[in-house]
Amino acid sequence: MKPTKTINIALGSNKGNKLQYLQSAVNAVFDGVGAIKKISKVYRTPAFGFEGDDFFNACITVETELKPKRVLKELQAIEVELGRKSKASKGYESREIDLDILFFEDEILEEKTLVIPHPQIQNRKFVLQPLLDIAKELEHPVLKKQ
Repeated sequence: MKPTKTINIALGSNKGNKLQYLQSAVNAVFDGVGAIKKISKVYRTPAFGFEGDDFFNACITVETELKPKRVLKELQAIEVELGRKSKASKGYESREIDLDILFFEDEILEEKTLVIPHPQIQNRKFVLQPLLDIAKELEHPVLKKQ
């Protein structure tokens, strides 16, 4: 049996049946990434950086045997499967589902296609609030803050 890593993923939706998109994403993460250990409450937050419907945001803690880049590929495949289209413009826009790796245990990774921990986490209350529900004890490996 491969060793597992505990990771945290942010989920967001602001199009269509938002709760169903979040639930479908959680189910798909379970099927393709690993065991769901914790799920935050769902928070309703205004669109950030663009005009759009409010988002429903949540965070999950997952145990996975996958490496970070494989998790990213799985999350991107889930987004496409649930109807997310390629960006039509630069910047933020409405989406059926958005999945972001926040933390991958205490790993630090800086590559062109993947940065862990998520580089904007400390600036996004819509991520911090649900993350606090499931990972109060977590320390940011770069900022060294809880």
